[in-house]
Amino acid sequence: MLKRLDELKKPFAVLLPMNSLQGLKRFEVFKNGIQILAFDKRIDYHTNNNFEKYKKGNYFASAYFCRDILPKDLIIEELKKYERPILKGEN
Repeated sequence: MLKRLDELKKPFAVLLPMNSLQGLKRFEVFKNGIQILAFDKRIDYHTNNNFEKYKKGNYFASAYFCRDILPKDLIIEELKKYERPILKGEN
């Protein structure tokens, strides 16, 4: 996916685990420029089994990996959590 985004030469933003920074194939994409929007705490996610409440206590950190989106290469923000159910089939 990252290779294809790089080939398109268009701005992008994807939410990925922070450990996505490492890896030989990802390095080839990131060396062309990457921006990161990270947060002060971990993001909680809804699961396929529960669209009403998100699962708390996620074990991995996430960040938005972007190109030509953010005003600077590294931004760290406070993550304001709120509970909101998502509807099945909502994109």
